Amino acid sequence: MSKAGLAILHEKARKGLLQQIDQDLVLKYIPETCCVTPDLNVLQGRFEREKWVLKAAIGYGGMEVFCGWEQTETRWQELLEQAVNGTELFVLQKRVRPVNQTVVAMTPQGDFIERQEAPVLGIFINEGRFSGGLARVGIGNSAVVNAHNHAAVGVMRLTQE
Repeated sequence: MSKAGLAILHEKARKGLLQQIDQDLVLKYIPETCCVTPDLNVLQGRFEREKWVLKAAIGYGGMEVFCGWEQTETRWQELLEQAVNGTELFVLQKRVRPVNQTVVAMTPQGDFIERQEAPVLGIFINEGRFSGGLARVGIGNSAVVNAHNHAAVGVMRLTQE
């Protein structure tokens, strides 16, 4: 899925082009996201590096994800310039400060861990109904939580009897 879809949803929600219930859901649950285009004026200082993440719109596994707070100011400006002037589409997404909770997950080596972390949660939908989810937990030194950065994964399944 292209992360540009999240930017389109946010733009429509900000402009009031969605039904109210959908607009409320987008603004509440999806971090502010916008496509990096020349007319966005990303180089004018609006996107403070401590508050934003730069992501390739068509990316996976944490590749080409740059957390502003992990960059120097010079490097952040370089990344924004490359995103504006490059051929690949990027999005800027507002930083979400997660809440730590107890998680049990399995590392890429197959070891189970239990610790206080801020998990990235995902859900599974089957035939229009919630059917389970997963939690990814960062065990590396990056704010990007994924297998590329050695995340641990916990799975939950919902079965109805």
